[in-house]
Amino acid sequence: MLNGVVSNHINDAVKEGDSIEVLPPMGDFIYESGDSKNIYLWGVGSGITPLISIMKFILTTSNSIVVNLIYGNRSHESTIFADLISDFQINYPTKLTVRHFHTKFVIDRTNPSVIQGRIDFQKASRILSEDEDIQNSAHYVCGPAGLKESVKNALIAKGVELENFYSEDFELVKNPEDFKDIKTQNLAISFNGMHFDLEVAKGRSILEAALESNIELPYSCQTGNCSTCKAKVLAGEVKMIGLSKERNDLSEGEFLLCCSHPLTENVYIEL
Repeated sequence: MLNGVVSNHINDAVKEGDSIEVLPPMGDFIYESGDSKNIYLWGVGSGITPLISIMKFILTTSNSIVVNLIYGNRSHESTIFADLISDFQINYPTKLTVRHFHTKFVIDRTNPSVIQGRIDFQKASRILSEDEDIQNSAHYVCGPAGLKESVKNALIAKGVELENFYSEDFELVKNPEDFKDIKTQNLAISFNGMHFDLEVAKGRSILEAALESNIELPYSCQTGNCSTCKAKVLAGEVKMIGLSKERNDLSEGEFLLCCSHPLTENVYIEL
């Protein structure tokens, strides 16, 4: 990511001998085995990271599933895992189809696997039209909101049910209408035996406000896809905004602070 907080910090500040605390793999963007014999992996840029793992798992464990990788980048030089993808194409020529999308102005016409431009609705629709059994396919999307919506709308236009549509989001998509009943509020947080009073400005999540106040609460994705920032609301009312899918793993009173906003002045949160 061009303005990635973590990547830039590692490049600018981390030096040999430093200790880095990391979290184990988490989240629910994983391969769901089922009846689908045609798997589509849609990604842009660093969105290839979870997709390459899914691709590797399927290719090395199944003889009957065909994988279609549709991957967007600016150019070949900026393509993450380019060599690894090429190796997979050589080793699994009948099980893997790769379509590269490059946004640079000139594309070499002698390379038919490279398509100029972004993965938009029209291009996604053309790819889906090539599959005679598209109704029995599964789709994994990792990238910006525009990619997710383009693929989802193309599937809907083809009459494909979305029960086998999975996405890993880069960002929370917030509808301004959801903030009509939100205003700047003060709240209290109990974390690791310490008490913090915090002002949360309208439009900022509780996690964002805490981090801006140098309160180092636990978090990972900031898109509502993991449970690292999960907290219990002991008093007051809180509203989660921007979740792209329903979370059924939260108990009563539990909220994800990365997408939570206080509705009342007397909110008290415990981690």
